[in-house]
Amino acid sequence: LAVFVLDKVFHYPFVARHMYLFHRRWKWWQPLTTCFCHADRFHLSNNLFLLLLFGRSVEDDQGRGGLLFSYFFCGVFASLASII
Repeated sequence: LAVFVLDKVFHYPFVARHMYLFHRRWKWWQPLTTCFCHADRFHLSNNLFLLLLFGRSVEDDQGRGGLLFSYFFCGVFASLASII
């Protein structure tokens, strides 16, 4: 949420230059930082809603560590898959 506010409300240039995934010249950290970047309020609200629905199930089953691992693993894997 903080990254969204910095990017979309305050137009902080660091977010746009370093956190989004640029497919032609991507940096090693961008597949991870894109997990926190959202295109608009609709995208952010959808992700938060689905995280609320499915995140509770994963947390109940795998614990807090399992939830964090699956969140970051899926985010990084999706970013790397979009590069290919």
